[in-house]
Amino acid sequence: MCGIVGYKSKKNLKLNKSKLIETIHHRGPNYQNFVEIKKNKKTYNNIFLGSSRLSIIDDKKRSNQPFSYKNLILCYNGEIYNFKSIKKELIKSKKIKFITNSDTEVLIKSIYYFGLKKTLDIIEGMWAFALYNAENENLILCRDRFGEKPLLYTKEKNDFYFCSELPAFKIFLKNKFRKNLDYLQKYIFYDYRYLNKNYETFFNKIKKVPQGSYLLIDKNLNIKTYKYFNFLDKKVSKVSYKGIIKKTKKKMLELTKNSMVSDKPIGFCLSGGIDSTGLVSIAKKCFYKDIKCFTIYTDDKKYDEFDMVNKTVKALNIKHKWIKVDKNKTFENLKKIIKHRAYPVLTVTSYIQWLMFREISKHKIKVVLSGNGADETFSGYYDHHLAYLNDIESNKQLKRKSLLNWKKKIKPLIRNPLMKDYVNYKSKKKYLQIIKGQNYSKEFSKNNYKKDFSEKKFSKSLLKNRMINEMFHESVPVILQEEDINSMNFSIENRSPYLNKDLYQLLINSPVSHFINDGYAKSILRESLKGVGPKHVLKNYEKVGFNISGDKLLNFKSKKIINFIKKKSPIYSIINKQKILNSLKDQNMISKNSNFLFKFVCAKIFLEIKT
Repeated sequence: MCGIVGYKSKKNLKLNKSKLIETIHHRGPNYQNFVEIKKNKKTYNNIFLGSSRLSIIDDKKRSNQPFSYKNLILCYNGEIYNFKSIKKELIKSKKIKFITNSDTEVLIKSIYYFGLKKTLDIIEGMWAFALYNAENENLILCRDRFGEKPLLYTKEKNDFYFCSELPAFKIFLKNKFRKNLDYLQKYIFYDYRYLNKNYETFFNKIKKVPQGSYLLIDKNLNIKTYKYFNFLDKKVSKVSYKGIIKKTKKKMLELTKNSMVSDKPIGFCLSGGIDSTGLVSIAKKCFYKDIKCFTIYTDDKKYDEFDMVNKTVKALNIKHKWIKVDKNKTFENLKKIIKHRAYPVLTVTSYIQWLMFREISKHKIKVVLSGNGADETFSGYYDHHLAYLNDIESNKQLKRKSLLNWKKKIKPLIRNPLMKDYVNYKSKKKYLQIIKGQNYSKEFSKNNYKKDFSEKKFSKSLLKNRMINEMFHESVPVILQEEDINSMNFSIENRSPYLNKDLYQLLINSPVSHFINDGYAKSILRESLKGVGPKHVLKNYEKVGFNISGDKLLNFKSKKIINFIKKKSPIYSIINKQKILNSLKDQNMISKNSNFLFKFVCAKIFLEIKT
């Protein structure tokens, strides 16, 4: 795990290389270095590749980056979980020797001998890498299939810049490093689902390399984007329900084992839900790992997980640490976080996650596993039940049974009234109301800011289309972005084992009827964990996971917050200041708008930071 930074330029750029590396030091405090290649005056095709390394596998100097082999130079952030099997294949088929025990050497040699296309097909894990070919002078920037590792870029007329995080672009762009007010308004007034539709960021012209893709930048700085991960088959798989469960069980064992490969101590984020509990159960009961788990909690009884987590800890006999949220320090923490990352905290949950990684870092844990992506792979949200019921409309017997289960077992658990009306769910108006979240523009926007919500069409199945959009354009990109920057803030590598190519393709191409069974969402995951996961989790119908309201973190009536809001700010060019202040006079309004108010505070802090 590392941070990477670099540029390709037709000019001989005079940039402070040490400061560029310093912007990503927290991502890799163990070793920093760079390679600079200056071409002759005729071409001026200059290259700079910098790396800041967090040593997880083979922490010896021999594995430091940038890593060179033949005509290739690699700067790489991530982990290749199956590097040992690829290494064996390279030794057997190509008769080559290795000088390290690292996945970095395996990656660069796999690309050299097998080619980029095959390498991207066979590697499993998470990555963002920059690869320079000294022979043809091409630069390749690549991100993993699901976008676990970040990689940002921008292009000026004669320069191409890239980095793992935003702060380096201040050095690259100087006075052109300008905030993207349109993107900021999407963040403030709308749901997080709007933020990853076209790979924008909070700064103008700085974009994300799309997940499952790579950019090829040639010697003339022309950019081509290639998508290498295609997850949908033309035909739905005919594998039976039992067959899917058998394959899933085998894959779960494999991906959990591979995700635990590390030369450093490992920890787990544990909630009361099946996603994290499933991983912890496999690690403990199948691989006999002496693991440590962490769970964060607040005084918000609406999201109380104490009972479920304590039962799991007892059933599995694992080491466990509760982490309590201290709301008194939230405001000061937010200022510190936003200054460090150079953009607002995207969700309330993201801030809680930052607190958790801060505590985990005190226990000398360097690798953390979490259950991200399981909801979007196996189907885990309450609105997935509604999409499922609409998808199985033609199967009258299954529909009758499933509808009865939903009414009896799921509907009583749902808080959102919009999700209690399955009949009208398919109507465009009702459907969009549910999936796009709340719009605060009419209440607080000065210019009545409007942004249409779009859902990409991948599948005829309402359920599958929803899950794919969530995975690649809505919830998962936000979760992964925040989890990466929060964990790396404390030099911790976060891993999401469920984000696995073979597992995802197996599930997304299976029949819709397999996803929910007897009222249980994630029925395939539940069945595959039988005999391993605790029964109190496997048999729980309720959607469980950590959440919290914004007003449980910030006291919006406190003198400190009121004075902060009253203070003159550029944010009041887009937000009605008086309406904000009026809303704080009524506790019911605060509760109703608490998550919006949290985002407003973050956005105001962000706009007041000088760039």
